[in-house]
Amino acid sequence: MKTYMIVTNDEFETPVKHDLKGAVQVAEYLGLSVNRVRKNLCTGIWNHKSEYKAVVDESVTVDSLERRREYSKKYSMTHDRTEYYRQHWLRKKERASGG
Repeated sequence: MKTYMIVTNDEFETPVKHDLKGAVQVAEYLGLSVNRVRKNLCTGIWNHKSEYKAVVDESVTVDSLERRREYSKKYSMTHDRTEYYRQHWLRKKERASGG
């Protein structure tokens, strides 16, 4: 997940807020929709009348191994596979016995 920083929308780009994780937190802080924030981040074009804009915070890097461990942990917490494996074992056992 990318980390964003809110800066002023002028030539100085003074930091206002940092360590916002994901476009959802940026959208909440700026009061915009998530789709609008994603579009602006992708194109790099922000409304010239807006006071702030978001930029990717390059100083914060997340190791891919850490990211994979975090995803694996969240997946295992939300997906219970024990019933699936029990049914799979019963089907396999049934086929082996010829039934």
